[in-house]
Amino acid sequence: LVEKEIENIESSVNPHLSTLDDMLDVDIPQIDYTEIDKLKDDVEHYKFLYKLLTDKNSVLRKKIITKNIKKLNVMLQKNLHSFGLPHKITFEGDMSVTIHEFDHEIGYGSLSNGEKKRVNLSLLCAFREIRCELLGYVNILFADEIDAGALCPKGMEDALNVFTNICKLDNKLNIYLISHRDLMINRFKHEIFIEKENGFSTFTQIEHF
Repeated sequence: LVEKEIENIESSVNPHLSTLDDMLDVDIPQIDYTEIDKLKDDVEHYKFLYKLLTDKNSVLRKKIITKNIKKLNVMLQKNLHSFGLPHKITFEGDMSVTIHEFDHEIGYGSLSNGEKKRVNLSLLCAFREIRCELLGYVNILFADEIDAGALCPKGMEDALNVFTNICKLDNKLNIYLISHRDLMINRFKHEIFIEKENGFSTFTQIEHF
């Protein structure tokens, strides 16, 4: 019986041969991976560059920062004085920072909320000046809620004076100060009031001459 079964199998026609022949007749498209491989190489390259520029232990990052850190510290100190702060703040090449108040070193957490706000605004202005020098002029600056509820009236006055003086020194710069405080009303030549009601906002522009 086994021999008969083998004989029947050998004499029969394989039903899959025709399917195999049809598949062999089909031209298999050749996929060109050149562009994909190039994009993969670019991604790896960008990842490497990103790490070089952002890793705090990167020698290249430290070198770039060290090259400009002295100028940043000078601008920052000037801004701190303009904002009415007696502190001296110094950044190092690894972006670590030391803060001195009347020759005593303190931590950032020792500053009051108002002082922190002034420091942050001072740093914002310093970074903007450095950015303009390195990468080209920017003629617009948006500052949303510069007080954030942390600045006292004196602090607000100092902040407004700083931004006003920036505009006087750079008449091409457009500064937009966004605030909910009445202290800001009638302080600038151009004012835009925005009121939201029933899901819609209305804009009113006022010019002071």
